[in-house]
Amino acid sequence: GLSPSESLLASGLVNGLTIDEIALAHGVTLNTVRTQLKSVMTKTSTSRQTELVALILRSLAGQI
Repeated sequence: GLSPSESLLASGLVNGLTIDEIALAHGVTLNTVRTQLKSVMTKTSTSRQTELVALILRSLAGQI
């Protein structure tokens, strides 16, 4: 699964935030967010942010 920080990142992306905005909101560097994003993408077998967001949204839709 995702770490708490990775989950916050994923949530931010789904809500339309940029990685810059996520870094600022969580008080971390842009490099930290980029590292977390790479980890999330590896764990989800995605290669693009849009693909990751689409995967999360499909997952959420399946829970309704």
